Amino acid sequence: MLEGVVMSLRQTMEQLIGPVDRDAPIVLIGGGTSSGAWCQMAADVWGVSVHVPEQAEYLPAMGAASLGFVHLGWCENLETFNERVIKHRPKHVYDPCSAATQIYEQRYGKFLQLYVKDE
Repeated sequence: MLEGVVMSLRQTMEQLIGPVDRDAPIVLIGGGTSSGAWCQMAADVWGVSVHVPEQAEYLPAMGAASLGFVHLGWCENLETFNERVIKHRPKHVYDPCSAATQIYEQRYGKFLQLYVKDE
C-alpha cells in the first residue's frame, strides 16, 4: 500500500514539475517523516536522496506561519524565512538503494499503465 502512495506522489510530481532531478534532494516534512521505512521507500521509488529536517512533523505549521512572519515584517520574504528558520535544521538523509530503485522503476512502469493520467 505504501508503495502505491509513493508512486502516486512521484506521478503527481512528474505531472506538475517534470521528471525528478536525480541530483537534487527532496525534502520531506510532516508526520509521515517519523517512519524511516517510508522515507527510505520514497528515496528508492524516486531514485533521489530524501532529506528529513529535525522536527519535520512541525514544519507544515511553520510553513503556514511563514506567511504571517512576512506579513508582519519579521522576515523580508519567504526565502529569508527559509534561510533563517528552516534551511539550517539538521537533517536525516535517506539515500536510494540502487537495487531497490531498479525494481521500483520496473514497477513504476506498470503503475503508470494502470493509473493513466488524465489529459
